[in-house]
Amino acid sequence: MAKQLTKGALILLSLLSVLCASIWYANASAEKEAWNFCERMPLGSDIHSEIEKFEKDIGYHKVPGGRVSASHYGFPEAGFANNKHTFIFKGFMLDKAYCDVSLTDDGKIIGKNSFIQYD
Repeated sequence: MAKQLTKGALILLSLLSVLCASIWYANASAEKEAWNFCERMPLGSDIHSEIEKFEKDIGYHKVPGGRVSASHYGFPEAGFANNKHTFIFKGFMLDKAYCDVSLTDDGKIIGKNSFIQYD
């Protein structure tokens, strides 16, 4: 009986360990992708070319009159801060990593920051 309980406890512990490792891996991967994306955008480059690269990398194809990607948002869309764009990288469930980009008035990159938000 004790042997069966020990075996059951080890199986549950193993499953819990696999779940925790999966969550950690998904979030670490998202954070690394956001950081890499931010780092490869040179300061002074045009945001429009970076948006095109991002949308190509995630496989998003905008149709005329269609909505923007759910993985990217920013000015001039209504309700967003002027001169800022945010790129989203999905982690586990609701966790997301972000790459925030600050821009000049003519759309040139002047600052960038990556971070993860756990929900």
